[in-house]
Amino acid sequence: GTLIMAQPYTDKHLAHLYQIPTQLTTWVNDKNSMEQFILPKYLPKRYGVYMNGFQFNEHHKDITLPCVVKVSSSSSGDGVYICRTEEDMRDAMEELVPIVGTIFVEQFIETKKNFGIHFGIPYDKSQPIDLIGVNEQLTTADGEFMGGIIESSRLPQELLPLERYLLDDVLPKIREMGWYGIGCFDVLCDNNDQLFLIDSNFRITGMSAYHLLISRGSIATPMMSFNGEFEGTRKQFEDHLFHYASKDSPNQILQIIALTRYGNCWSFNAALSFDNRPQLKERVHTLLHLGVKSPALSELANSFL
Repeated sequence: GTLIMAQPYTDKHLAHLYQIPTQLTTWVNDKNSMEQFILPKYLPKRYGVYMNGFQFNEHHKDITLPCVVKVSSSSSGDGVYICRTEEDMRDAMEELVPIVGTIFVEQFIETKKNFGIHFGIPYDKSQPIDLIGVNEQLTTADGEFMGGIIESSRLPQELLPLERYLLDDVLPKIREMGWYGIGCFDVLCDNNDQLFLIDSNFRITGMSAYHLLISRGSIATPMMSFNGEFEGTRKQFEDHLFHYASKDSPNQILQIIALTRYGNCWSFNAALSFDNRPQLKERVHTLLHLGVKSPALSELANSFL
């Protein structure tokens, strides 16, 4: 009879509807809270904190480039601005002037890899906290999430230093506050293999469904998740994609987990299976050649050139 919501309304008249106190859910999802439960060595350096967009506008000239500007309540890259040039900073400033919430500026990190570590905190406190899985994040140059690659359910070598720290320190602190559920930490690995936790997502993410489907054996690894679109009639959609997406096809490489249609536009979220990176390259180009439109596929195709 009650709800669990990642971004609940904080109206006091609705508070009784939620299992987890709304202020707690809001607090754990706020980027500005991370420094209260994560050690400084795992966080990017903080250059400035501003109460709103107007204050940020007044002080933006004091900020050294490059840097990353974030709205503390941002999500999936929305509200995050990677500023390498003065022009980037001006664009961020114009976008953020109306913001009434906290804005902060932090260190820009040259990354080797971008990971998502998914975790689960059971409601039953006698059950152990678990790391559900890890994926490599696919993002645009501006940090917007496009999809992910899962090659194994185990943590890669780069992330092993975080395993015990998250399980024995960070996540137990969150459990003691009264929060439970599944979520994800976004982690950057720089060229010196130093790890930075740059975002906390105490909610279902764009990759959660895939980790859960893998854990129940419905999808095999390695796989890549992405959003795609196809323009055409139903017959054209079937003729182009069923050979690769139908479970009855011996050539299935695509598992569609969500599909919507508006007119002749077919939008879907899917897992693309592969055995190795060269095969992933080949299959990405196959889907693009078939007419699938996807920022994630296009970005990977360009990176393969």
